[in-house]
Amino acid sequence: MQLKEGEKISIIGCRAIAQEREILAGHGFPVLSAIMAKRLYNPDLQICFESGAIYSNPEHLPHSVSDIINYRNAQFPLDLPDAFGLLEREILKTVGISGAQVDKEGNVNSTFISGEPTKRLPGSGGACDFASFGTDEYIFMLHEPKRLVNRVDYITSPGLISSPKKRITLITNYGIFSIGRESVQTIALENQIATEKVKNQSGFNIKIRSNVRRLDIITEEEVSLLRKIDIYKISRR
Repeated sequence: MQLKEGEKISIIGCRAIAQEREILAGHGFPVLSAIMAKRLYNPDLQICFESGAIYSNPEHLPHSVSDIINYRNAQFPLDLPDAFGLLEREILKTVGISGAQVDKEGNVNSTFISGEPTKRLPGSGGACDFASFGTDEYIFMLHEPKRLVNRVDYITSPGLISSPKKRITLITNYGIFSIGRESVQTIALENQIATEKVKNQSGFNIKIRSNVRRLDIITEEEVSLLRKIDIYKISRR
C-alpha cells in the first residue's frame, strides 16, 4: 500500500491520541488524527476547538477551527475566550499543535523561516496559548531536517520553557517521540523505518534503544477512513 508521508503522520497520531480523554486540537494534522481516533479507537474522545466548539464530533475535516460543522455536533457551543478559559483553568489539559519547525526543547515555529529571502508564515492562531497552558502536548511535524531543527528560527509556541513539567509528545511520519529536558527519546517507530534514517533526518539527536517498539502495520481500514474524512487532502500533499 503506497502512502503519502502526511497519511502516515495522521494515522500514527490517531493511534497516539486515542489514549486521551479529550484534546484541544489545532487545525491540520491534530484535528485529522483526533477525528480518526474518535471514529476508530475511542468513541468517548472529546474533541474541542479554540473557537469554542467543545466536545465536538465533526463528520469530516473542517475547513477551519471556526467551521460550522464543528458547532453542529458540539455539546457546548462557547466562544473563543471561554474556550481558552477552560485551558487556562486546566479544565482542558491536552492539546495538539503543528507548525513549520520544532526543536529539541519542544519550541514550535510557525512565524517565519530565516534566510535570503526570509519566508513569512501565517503564524500560530491559538497555538501559543495551547503550548503555554497545556500540560500534555502533542506536536505534529513531518520528519525532515528543515523541520526538526536544533533551534527554531522563531519561538511561536513555547516548549519546555513554558513549563518544565509539561509532557511533550512529538508525532512524525517516522514514529512517536518524547521531548524532555535532557533528551529526545523514541517511544515507538514506524514498522519499516530504519533507525539511522530517523537520526539522519533530524537536526537534533534522537535516542533510540536497540529494542525500540515498532508500531503495528497501517491497516486498510485506517487508510480508507483517513481518505474519506480528509476532504481537503492535506495528508496527501
